[in-house]
Amino acid sequence: MTWSTEFAQEFKNRNNLSKIGAVVGTVLQINPIKIGILNNQVIISEDNPSTYICSGLIEKYAYMEIKKYTVGATASISTPNGGGSLSNITVDSKSDYDTKIKYKGLSIEDKVLVVCGEDNKTFFIVDKLVKGVI
Repeated sequence: MTWSTEFAQEFKNRNNLSKIGAVVGTVLQINPIKIGILNNQVIISEDNPSTYICSGLIEKYAYMEIKKYTVGATASISTPNGGGSLSNITVDSKSDYDTKIKYKGLSIEDKVLVVCGEDNKTFFIVDKLVKGVI
């Protein structure tokens, strides 16, 4: 190989860096959020101005599920001349609901989808991954 061919090859190698693309990251720390990718060889931090995190991952929220329940009810029915009409119904109040509260957000060791920009320096942390749930 001539020196000019080798020189051209070096330019080609320099300009054709491999792209990281979409990878699975692991949450290493919560506050501030730090995520490891490529076997933790690269650590992404929310402090980095080139890191973007979807708001659903950093805003913790809760939802409450009220399970099926039964209440008692009484009704008054008047039946003049064989016809009937409902004149009053009372439903007992219920205050001891069977509830379940779930908190959403990131936890240490959670897996997240990380998409790397074309420059291999900008990172988009898209969502939390759940394995095997359909």
